[in-house]
Amino acid sequence: MHKKNKNMYWLIFTFVVFKLYNITKFLQKLARILKMVYNYIRIVVIEMKKIIITLLMVFIMLLQVRCVYAGTIDPNYYNPESERNVLNEVSLDNKAKTIVSVIRGIGIVVSVVSLMIIGIREVTASAEEKSIIKQAMPGYILGAIMVFVITLIPTLIYNFSKGLK
Repeated sequence: MHKKNKNMYWLIFTFVVFKLYNITKFLQKLARILKMVYNYIRIVVIEMKKIIITLLMVFIMLLQVRCVYAGTIDPNYYNPESERNVLNEVSLDNKAKTIVSVIRGIGIVVSVVSLMIIGIREVTASAEEKSIIKQAMPGYILGAIMVFVITLIPTLIYNFSKGLK
């Protein structure tokens, strides 16, 4: 080989190595900069969450402030024995029973469908997934109990108050 060709190859090789070295240094610097930017953005997001939560709390507190204006009250206006009040009580009673029945019915349907889905998932699941499903079961059972108890409480209160009349 000629000496010129050797020198040329050596020059090309050193140039490539130098460029690769500079590229790796550049990439390392870029990685450091990106990490700093990521940390800064993470801190900003955390601070923004705090600010948003604080603003929401202030907004909710401001919604609780209400002005109430009272005029003169006529004591003869309210007559508990009138037919109008009795009819309203009966219609309110029917509406409340309907609402509680609908909520209870929806709760029963959702509970049964959820139980079916959980059962199918457990039958088709692997051992690992079965343990995950078994961990979720207390939450399902608690939710089903809450649906039934929450709809039972207003019914019990109504029956108790009706018995006091």
